[in-house]
Amino acid sequence: MAMFHQSLSELITRKMSKIIKLEEYREYPALNYSTLSKLDRNPELLLKDTTEDSTALTLGSVVDCLITDPARYSKDYIVATVTEPTGQLGDFVNKLMYLWRVDTNLEDIFDLAYEDVKTGNGGKLRDSLEKFIDNFETKGGREYFDFLVSAVGKKVLSIEQDTMAKKLSFAIMTNKYTADYFTKQADVEILYQVPIVFEEDGTTYKILLDMLYIDHMARLIQPIDIKTMSEAVSSFPYSVFKWRYDIQASLYSTGVSKSLDLFGATGYALCPFRFLVGSFSNYKVRNFNAQNLLEFGKLGGETKWGTKYKGWKELTELYNWHMSNQIFDYTREEYENNGEILLEV
Repeated sequence: MAMFHQSLSELITRKMSKIIKLEEYREYPALNYSTLSKLDRNPELLLKDTTEDSTALTLGSVVDCLITDPARYSKDYIVATVTEPTGQLGDFVNKLMYLWRVDTNLEDIFDLAYEDVKTGNGGKLRDSLEKFIDNFETKGGREYFDFLVSAVGKKVLSIEQDTMAKKLSFAIMTNKYTADYFTKQADVEILYQVPIVFEEDGTTYKILLDMLYIDHMARLIQPIDIKTMSEAVSSFPYSVFKWRYDIQASLYSTGVSKSLDLFGATGYALCPFRFLVGSFSNYKVRNFNAQNLLEFGKLGGETKWGTKYKGWKELTELYNWHMSNQIFDYTREEYENNGEILLEV
């Protein structure tokens, strides 16, 4: 138990072969859950950056930050102190911000922003450029633009978004069925945002764990992921196969099981992967045990509803095939069957 008091940064220095620095994770050349889940939906997605910028995903990222790395919150996010203009004036401000650079004279890009708004409106606008400029100066456009300039490099949150994220993160950390995972105890180590690289059957994978809860007294190690939803938490089981969280749970559990020595946990029992899920609709929280997903996520199979899914082992093979052959507009099955798709009952 000599490693118990070591920080994660010390672990990284000691074992670069398995744990990488967090800032290197995104660009590290290894297969991950996100890529496999995209392939499962459509091989064409392998060629696209499918990162979404929806309100729900933004709020989820804020909650994740507040729980796993609260010191980063003020560095990455800023709460709007002025009201964002709506409608075409809001579009005009956003276009100005897109065109603006540090040495830009704002008046020099008014016409460009105006033309961009016009293009987005089908080539027609009711108001003239002069009217847009007047509204910009008199209806809060300039105030909001100046705020955006001051917030460059940070994600802007509304007061409502900030409140919602803080309320849900507090709910997740204090719920009677989840609070223990966030409570400091003797001989318990809680690690957040843990990037691990591991190898399985000749393929290198990378995983980024929200949390690792390590009980050195009981010799247990618990991998955890935090999820947020706009719907009620009771609908989470229906989201599992839509987003292939079974793959995530299985791949992450495999990665942790292969890396126990990195955390001074050699010989420890690996607890079932858990999803701690909170809802923005009512701020309720649930603790989901993913034990029954682990083998399915790895090997695939048929659900109780009769739907067949591929596991991450088969998807890895398919990924290698698509990348080797540079074929993305068809699945391998379609390509090998000359485009023929067999309909099933």
